[in-house]
Amino acid sequence: MDILDNGVGFDSKAIEPGIGLSSIRDRAEAFNATLEIDSAVGQGTRTTVTVPV
Repeated sequence: MDILDNGVGFDSKAIEPGIGLSSIRDRAEAFNATLEIDSAVGQGTRTTVTVPV
Protein backbone atom coordinates (compact mmCIF):
# COMPACT_ATOMS: atom_id res chain seq x y z
CA MET A 1 0.00 0.00 0.00
CA ASP A 2 1.37 3.39 -0.97
CA ILE A 3 0.09 6.66 0.43
CA LEU A 4 1.37 9.78 -1.31
CA ASP A 5 0.77 13.44 -0.70
CA ASN A 6 2.10 16.62 -2.24
CA GLY A 7 2.29 18.50 1.06
CA VAL A 8 5.23 20.27 2.65
CA GLY A 9 7.11 17.08 3.58
CA PHE A 10 9.69 16.87 6.35
CA ASP A 11 13.32 16.01 6.99
CA SER A 12 13.20 12.65 8.78
CA LYS A 13 16.70 13.16 10.19
CA ALA A 14 15.71 16.46 11.82
CA ILE A 15 12.55 15.32 13.65
CA GLU A 16 11.80 13.10 16.60
CA PRO A 17 9.21 10.47 15.63
CA GLY A 18 5.94 11.28 17.35
CA ILE A 19 3.07 9.09 18.42
CA GLY A 20 1.62 9.02 14.89
CA LEU A 21 4.75 7.65 13.19
CA SER A 22 5.44 5.28 16.07
CA SER A 23 1.88 3.97 15.92
CA ILE A 24 2.11 3.32 12.18
CA ARG A 25 5.41 1.47 12.68
CA ASP A 26 3.99 -0.61 15.57
CA ARG A 27 0.92 -1.62 13.55
CA ALA A 28 3.05 -2.62 10.57
CA GLU A 29 5.27 -4.76 12.80
CA ALA A 30 2.17 -6.47 14.25
CA PHE A 31 1.46 -7.81 10.74
CA ASN A 32 5.12 -8.62 10.01
CA ALA A 33 5.00 -5.82 7.44
CA THR A 34 7.70 -3.41 6.38
CA LEU A 35 7.23 0.34 6.60
CA GLU A 36 9.10 2.87 4.51
CA ILE A 37 8.59 6.62 4.80
CA ASP A 38 10.22 8.79 2.16
CA SER A 39 9.86 12.53 2.63
CA ALA A 40 11.75 15.70 1.85
CA VAL A 41 11.03 19.31 2.72
CA GLY A 42 8.90 20.83 -0.03
CA GLN A 43 8.47 17.46 -1.77
CA GLY A 44 5.63 15.76 0.08
CA THR A 45 5.68 12.31 1.65
CA ARG A 46 5.37 8.74 0.43
CA THR A 47 4.50 6.06 2.96
CA THR A 48 4.78 2.43 1.82
CA VAL A 49 3.56 -0.55 3.84
CA THR A 50 4.33 -4.00 2.47
CA VAL A 51 2.52 -6.96 4.04
CA PRO A 52 3.70 -10.49 3.24
CA VAL A 53 0.94 -12.84 2.08
